[in-house]
Amino acid sequence: MQNVIERAVILCKSNVITSDHLPTTIVRGAQVISKDKVQPADKSVSFDIPPHGLSLDDLEKQLVTQALEKSKNNKSKAAKLLGLTRGTFRYRLQKYGLVN
Repeated sequence: MQNVIERAVILCKSNVITSDHLPTTIVRGAQVISKDKVQPADKSVSFDIPPHGLSLDDLEKQLVTQALEKSKNNKSKAAKLLGLTRGTFRYRLQKYGLVN
């Protein structure tokens, strides 16, 4: 995920990263959870880089935490929200000390 974000920052000519800056496999695989059902996400994702910059690790940790909250701690659903395999998602949980 960190590499994807770094690539998007490099490819982006403005301060807004859109789905056009992301690999198609991630854009197509993006999903959201609504009323306990997994549904395709709205593909109009954008992100403004703050003027003072940001930490990719902090951003990734926040995304992992939000995915867990939205999925009610269901790791498989949280991984799908981020377009990750369950194994990759578990690695991120360990990396950021979010393992229960």
